[in-house]
Amino acid sequence: MAWAGFRYRFLRHGVEIRTLGYRLRSIPNRQIVSYAIESWGALGGYGIRGVGANRAFVWGNKVVHIKTTNGEVYLGHSDPTRIVRDLDLVTGHREIGFDTNTASAR
Repeated sequence: MAWAGFRYRFLRHGVEIRTLGYRLRSIPNRQIVSYAIESWGALGGYGIRGVGANRAFVWGNKVVHIKTTNGEVYLGHSDPTRIVRDLDLVTGHREIGFDTNTASAR
């Protein structure tokens, strides 16, 4: 998983988080309350972290913290401004069709 990283798909209906071809989580756009760039300390760990509604998908020290109606999600990425831009499109209900891959974006 570390080699492939996490892949975030930004779609009309929301965000999908995938790795190795498997969907780990979907976040419908209507559940996204807010999001912001934050730093992520090594003490928080790397990989998939958290339990229940609070999850982190992190491989690096920069994340986008997404607050949803069901909990919180952290998306790690070397270029978090790109994630925010993509989330702006998703929450604005615009059609987009591209992926953001954490491994290739480093």
